[in-house]
Amino acid sequence: MNRYTLLIWAILAMQLSGCSIFERWHPPRPPKVRMPADPLDRRPKPPLMPHSGDSAMQNPQGPIPSPAAPVPPPPPPLRTPSQAAQPLNSPAVAANATGNPNPIANSTENSAMGGLVLPSITAPMAVTPGFATVSNGATPGTTAAPIGTQVAPPNPSPGSPPAAALVPMSSDSTDPVPTTSAQPTPMPAVDPLQRLVTGSAAKYAATDSFECRLTRREVVRGRQTPEEVIRYRFRKQPYSIHMKWIGKEGNGREMIYVQNRYDDKLQILTADGDMPFTRAGARLAFSPDSFMVRSRSRHSVREAGIAIGLQRLQEAMINRQNGHTDAIRYLGRLNRPDATCPMEGIEIRIYPGKESLLPKGGRRLYGFDCQPGSPSELLPVLIITHDETGREVEYFRLDRLIQPVPLDDRDFDPTALWGAAK
Repeated sequence: MNRYTLLIWAILAMQLSGCSIFERWHPPRPPKVRMPADPLDRRPKPPLMPHSGDSAMQNPQGPIPSPAAPVPPPPPPLRTPSQAAQPLNSPAVAANATGNPNPIANSTENSAMGGLVLPSITAPMAVTPGFATVSNGATPGTTAAPIGTQVAPPNPSPGSPPAAALVPMSSDSTDPVPTTSAQPTPMPAVDPLQRLVTGSAAKYAATDSFECRLTRREVVRGRQTPEEVIRYRFRKQPYSIHMKWIGKEGNGREMIYVQNRYDDKLQILTADGDMPFTRAGARLAFSPDSFMVRSRSRHSVREAGIAIGLQRLQEAMINRQNGHTDAIRYLGRLNRPDATCPMEGIEIRIYPGKESLLPKGGRRLYGFDCQPGSPSELLPVLIITHDETGREVEYFRLDRLIQPVPLDDRDFDPTALWGAAK
């Protein structure tokens, strides 16, 4: 048998076994599957890729990703009609999407895994023309009503808040008009007494020195003294006072007191007629408690200034807190012809026996500067005292106040101001 005969028999055997010599060495290409074209589809078409195996077909999902490529996230699950009325970020929809009932945890996990983060979109609500519901979204398990139909509020379950009420809308706006019955909680009214007393104490605590014009008149030992106009300088530390009479009464007189200096005595420069047989401009020194000094004023120089008045106000506030409601009262704005600035008034009661100069008691008026931005704002610039009969026994008024003033020891040194004593 020659070789041609063997070749013929081999071809016949392969035909009987279902195998073709041409298919064995030249495998056929997979048939091309053509999908009907969508005229609205503008996306680029993936290229046709051969598929391994005998039934090779085109992969409808595109090219097979390599093992190193990240796996694309699965599409979001379909929403049921009951979930269609809920916002996409509601707890029920978030639990259905990831299996975790915590929507915040779902958002974090989806972001970390490259998944889909649900946006905050609210499903359309059924709105009655002319009305708008306060609540957003429908009740889980129910189907949203068609647009334009009125939705009756569901019956509230025991212990649940009342259902949302219908709020009328304005004709020219789509925003609901707030008609809620809940009123905002009003702020507690500030006590004017506390405001003035506390504010005045804080203002004085921040004041180290000041200069002003002082107008005063008093009843001393039953006698009315003439009105005096004084240029008044004050320094808190060390306690220092310089007074110079600039009005008609006592013109040219000066007095200096610095606590624990100059033997703790008043340094006085006399005016004309202050003392018999003493010329004007004589320099004298007296104790603050001497008869010559106290015969001209009801109070000691140690009680001069604003501090003693603030102390009496604080004592009156304490008496009020202890039940004595008549100890202090607010007078409001004061309309006085002698007021040089807008003032608010406070009156305190002086109980009998409280002050030695008023054994039967009396009343004291404080006028506080209420002009914003004034150097004397919140300070008591007017103090008037009446006895039990209503007679005025003390009058002190401060104006033209300047503070702070750079005062040093030379401003309270009698030798530097008046020269050496003769």
